Amino acid sequence: MVGHAALVLRLSPSTCLRDDKGGDVPLGTKKDLLVLAYLALASPAGVSRSRIAQDCWPGVIVERARASLRTSLHCLRIHLGEQLEADRESVRLSPGSVRVVTDPGGFMPEFTEPWVRVKRARLVLDHKPAPDIHPILPAVDYLAEKNPVSGLKLLQDA
Repeated sequence: MVGHAALVLRLSPSTCLRDDKGGDVPLGTKKDLLVLAYLALASPAGVSRSRIAQDCWPGVIVERARASLRTSLHCLRIHLGEQLEADRESVRLSPGSVRVVTDPGGFMPEFTEPWVRVKRARLVLDHKPAPDIHPILPAVDYLAEKNPVSGLKLLQDA
């Protein structure tokens, strides 16, 4: 297990987890990295297990998605220890346990899940000059929170 605040999660130009010396921290699967990114970008209060399962395994039967989430959380706990806080209903990272580094030009390019695509599009829009920002963004943010697929569709139609 790596010590407190020693992990850096790079979300662009490619997604990877590194230790404090810049070395790769190997996780079990690409989905483990996706779940870590989801948690690192989530509210400090945590996220429900159901929501993580739905967003990280879209289109998968709920029971199977939750089982896959349990497997990913087990792998993450090996590297994060007590910095990964989970109970029967929700999961969160301890504040400051993972530093996130990103660039709007290549946010998590290896992932295609709807929530990632919404975040990617939102980052690009956030970095445009003010007159170029579309007035529909508040609606996109709201929909992306409730249902990433709807938020993505709205972004594509804008």
